[in-house]
Amino acid sequence: MHGNVWQWCADYYDKDYYGKSPMNDPQNLSETDARVLRGGSWFRDPGTCRAAYRSGIAPACPRSVYGCRVCLLLN
Repeated sequence: MHGNVWQWCADYYDKDYYGKSPMNDPQNLSETDARVLRGGSWFRDPGTCRAAYRSGIAPACPRSVYGCRVCLLLN
């Protein structure tokens, strides 16, 4: 799944958020102009194609390299 498309996340982007966030489920709900993108895309270098890599961009800037990933949880 890494490198397919950047994954849109529900978090709002703040490049310094993890330095001040809680350790458990650090979801940034403070509204900013940008949302978090994770996982890199086919258009970027391999170093960005990992779940820990994050970036941010305004949702009003659509591109073919942004999207969502569908997953199925099996019990």
